Amino acid sequence: MRLSRSAFYYTLDGIDGDTLSMMKEIDRVFTKYPFFGSRQIVAYLRREGPLH
Repeated sequence: MRLSRSAFYYTLDGIDGDTLSMMKEIDRVFTKYPFFGSRQIVAYLRREGPLH
């Protein structure tokens, strides 16, 4: 079978609601504390508990 690579295209499945809400929460924390690194953001989110 000879098919060119351009014959295939990746289709995006989308982002589920849980992932989108986590991304928004990370964005909110990073906007409030732009000097936080990834580890500090994780620690902050764990201290805060469930998503707001």
